[in-house]
Amino acid sequence: ATTEEQEQQPKLSSSSLSRLGLLTTTMSFMGNSYATSLQQYPILTKSITACLIFGLSDYLAQKVETKSSEEKKKAFIFNIRRAVASSIVGLCYFGPVSHYWY
Repeated sequence: ATTEEQEQQPKLSSSSLSRLGLLTTTMSFMGNSYATSLQQYPILTKSITACLIFGLSDYLAQKVETKSSEEKKKAFIFNIRRAVASSIVGLCYFGPVSHYWY
């Protein structure tokens, strides 16, 4: 790279680099822990993962439904029963079935 190209590239401060290092270390640890859990307890790990994903996706769907409703001024009311039901489907059905299906 030429000197001009080097001057145009943004420079990261030491605090940004340390935060980036912490983030990559944390993500690496989480990935390794998840891989270990998949090897030791594959069905349980997939079931809990599906539970969390189904619950979070239902929460986000409820947020989108509220924003796209005709009553824009209506406050967001989280339907926890719906989210729990969705989470249970992920935990008890989708997680175990996806283990054997794929």
